[in-house]
Amino acid sequence: MVCDNNETRLTKWDNPPYTINAFGTERELNVKTVAMSAQHHNGVRQYDSHNVYGMSEAMATYKALEEVR
Repeated sequence: MVCDNNETRLTKWDNPPYTINAFGTERELNVKTVAMSAQHHNGVRQYDSHNVYGMSEAMATYKALEEVR
């Protein structure tokens, strides 16, 4: 896989008008990651699915803790 985040190839998905807080450091979304304009096999853009796994894990943990209590 090639993730060429060359400044001349950035799209609006790779370089949105906001930064993220990565371990206390304000960084652009395109730093040290898969290109946000990359598409998955089903056509979903990486930008739209970037945190779906983490969110689903948090939801499962919440549900399990509610059942235990």
